[in-house]
Amino acid sequence: MLIYTKNTLEEVGVAFGFRYGSVDCSLDKKEVAHYLEHMLFKGTKSRGWSDINNMVRRYGINLNAETGYETTIYEAGVYRRYYPKALDLVLDMVKNAKLPAKDMSNELGTILHELAIRRDDPDNILEDNMPYALYRNRAVISNGTSKSVRAISRSDLLRAYEAHYSPRNAAIAICGGVDMKHAYKIVKDSMSSFNRGHEEPRRKKLAHKPMRNMLVKRRDINREIVGIGFDVGGIVRGDVNKYSALMALAEVLNNRVYDEVREKNGLSYDPKAEYEPHESFGYVMVSAGAEPGKSDRVKRMMLEECRKISEGNITKNELDRVKHGLKIEFELLKETPVDMATAMLDVELKGINGKNLLYMGDVLDKIDVQEIRRYAKRYIDVSRCSVIMLKKY
Repeated sequence: MLIYTKNTLEEVGVAFGFRYGSVDCSLDKKEVAHYLEHMLFKGTKSRGWSDINNMVRRYGINLNAETGYETTIYEAGVYRRYYPKALDLVLDMVKNAKLPAKDMSNELGTILHELAIRRDDPDNILEDNMPYALYRNRAVISNGTSKSVRAISRSDLLRAYEAHYSPRNAAIAICGGVDMKHAYKIVKDSMSSFNRGHEEPRRKKLAHKPMRNMLVKRRDINREIVGIGFDVGGIVRGDVNKYSALMALAEVLNNRVYDEVREKNGLSYDPKAEYEPHESFGYVMVSAGAEPGKSDRVKRMMLEECRKISEGNITKNELDRVKHGLKIEFELLKETPVDMATAMLDVELKGINGKNLLYMGDVLDKIDVQEIRRYAKRYIDVSRCSVIMLKKY
């Protein structure tokens, strides 16, 4: 259990999650984890979906959930006076879901619409394809098809729920204006009756098998996108230093491509670099949108900046600026309880103690420029990257 208290905050964030996501689903039932997440909002043994909605509206609870590659997280934000209500609701949903068959058909339309939105969004197309381009492993295909979603039965959801939604496969984080002892007692009392079985997700570190170039053509887009991915390996359990170093390296790349592509050449509105950490795989992705016809030039610029960084072209002052900016981001994160709870829980489920996020300033201080250069030389290898081009035709 992760609890961070700050009495000056009027909000409390609750996040409850499981080590279960899309990589744990078979290819023909790829959306089981996602479907299950949706169905938990449809009622428990003591609350129907209307009871859940009424409670959310009465107490102003911001209730949400997200299914990732390796995790499913349920989160709630609420005024501190009512956090026991929000906490009780989330715990009831994850422990006592009813998964009513009569609501599955209604929720099917919602899920199919959500998948259609992802297929229509150029940024999502890039995000969904990059893991496959890097590993060529079908397990990292995150989205199902209309056919595979329609094939999911209530029995599929029940099997996943019973196997993976267990206390040994779970973690909880509570952040904000909350009394630590009081929160701990509520959770302990509730979890004492949570005795469902447990099936450990069977995951292996994915081998890097880069697809050098992937071209996706669409007629219905008004901007092209370039994505360049670099395998950095999955999270090493407990290794917060590598985690933070790769975060800093991605930020160095982010600043470089932003300055070169946007500020100096005005070719893109949104050039960026991001670190995507997971238990079984991880990568740094550099990306930028561009007007049709200009994406090849953007790609060349970004590859050149990556090449410079891979050769150790990183200064101490540059790294110090990045570390300072990241420290500020983590301090601001503490002011947003729901985001903080979710961030702590996410890394906890992937193998790093979530409490480390409370002290990221100290962790970042230990990173020196030589270490960043070593990681850059090891991982930012333009000869082994994967490039995705989304182009208009």
